[in-house]
Amino acid sequence: MAYLKTHKGKSCPQAHPGLSHGAWEKKWFQHAVKAKPPYTLGGWGKSLATSTRRRLALSSRPKTWTLKRRRLSAARALQALANVTKDKSTRTKALSDAKYFYG
Repeated sequence: MAYLKTHKGKSCPQAHPGLSHGAWEKKWFQHAVKAKPPYTLGGWGKSLATSTRRRLALSSRPKTWTLKRRRLSAARALQALANVTKDKSTRTKALSDAKYFYG
C-alpha cells in the first residue's frame, strides 16, 4: 500500500483497501465530527434559515470556550462537512457559514 505524506508529517493511505473513496470519507467525517459530542453541529441543516443555521452551529460549542474559539471550531466543522458532502446545496451553505465564522 502506498502512503502519502501530509504537511504535518502524518501518513495516510493513498489506496483504501476494502473501502470506496466515498465510504472512507464518510468514515473519516463520522470519526472527526459526528462521533465527538462537542463537535457536532447541533441540528444544522441546509433547509434552515441562514441565521438559524449559524446560531445552531455556534451554540453547539461548549459555553466555557471563548467566543473566538467557538467560532473557529464551528467554522472547522462546517468546512469538514463541506469537504465530504456530495450535495451541492449543502456544500455551498456549509462553506458560506464557515466563511462567516472565519471572517
